[in-house]
Amino acid sequence: MSYNMNFKKIPRIMTSQELIDMAFSRSIKETKKKLSYLKGNRLNNARKIEQKKLEIASKESRQYLDTILKKTPSFTSLPDFYYELISLTIDIDKTRKALGALKWASERIGSLEGYYRGKIKASQTKEEFKKKRREFFGRLASVLRQIDGELEYLQVMKGKLKNLPIFKEEFTVVIAGAPNAGKSSLLKAITGASPKIEGYPFTTQKLLLGYMLDGVREYQIVDTPGLLDRNIEEMNPVERQAILALGNLADIIIFVYDPSETCGFSKSSQFDILENIQKNFNSNVLVMLSKADLLEKDEINEIVKFFHDKIYICSVKDNYGIDKIKEYIITEAKRII
Repeated sequence: MSYNMNFKKIPRIMTSQELIDMAFSRSIKETKKKLSYLKGNRLNNARKIEQKKLEIASKESRQYLDTILKKTPSFTSLPDFYYELISLTIDIDKTRKALGALKWASERIGSLEGYYRGKIKASQTKEEFKKKRREFFGRLASVLRQIDGELEYLQVMKGKLKNLPIFKEEFTVVIAGAPNAGKSSLLKAITGASPKIEGYPFTTQKLLLGYMLDGVREYQIVDTPGLLDRNIEEMNPVERQAILALGNLADIIIFVYDPSETCGFSKSSQFDILENIQKNFNSNVLVMLSKADLLEKDEINEIVKFFHDKIYICSVKDNYGIDKIKEYIITEAKRII
């Protein structure tokens, strides 16, 4: 199941004038198309034509507003991860009020349609039919102009949120570690597929996303290249909060440790990254020794001893230890959920 957070589905948000022009233009065109067959009593036909124009203008404008409301993800009961990211990006209260204004406008147009439909029905001349329909058009335009600011704001909001990463509501493993320590190789080995790439706000980095299957159960695996390999305390406040939001996504964290140092980072600098993660995230952290094929047995034993046996040995190259990592994920999911 996916979180309902796909902002790419929100349609382009018109200005009030664009919406007015669209509603009136379609009203004229659709009426001609649908009522071109009319014959008989000219007075009744004239009434039907003006009522149809009114009906279509109302329908087009309300349908458009309602589509925005329907396709904008709800801001109530947001998962903590998304709440933190979204609140960094936009003013949630202002967005709620803007959406409320669109709802008001849609309902107001519906009320005006009913009122002027009755007025046209009660009128007795072609001139009165047109007059009442024009009055309705004027009031519809007035309602839409009243929400012009909200429409402009929502278009800006959509632009800011459209690139938020989209995650499934599944047990989630976040993979961390120094660059080139073997994180992406582990992701591919666990999931058996090339990862999906998602942007991450307030950074220039990308997340790599994949899924591990166990029967019908999915486990979400997220690699964080360039995100969790820096000192969080040295980040600017917005970037730091965006990174810390990952803690609300992660059910567990797998820290990939490369004691061979072929990743370009010393053991001590990798320990610093590990301590930084343990300090700032509440999720359980599993340390995984990578590139075991590059180490001697004595070296591995020393590392295992140092970590008091709380470390998993893995070599993606030899496919060694991958099944144990998968078993750990499944066991933790059962324990936590």
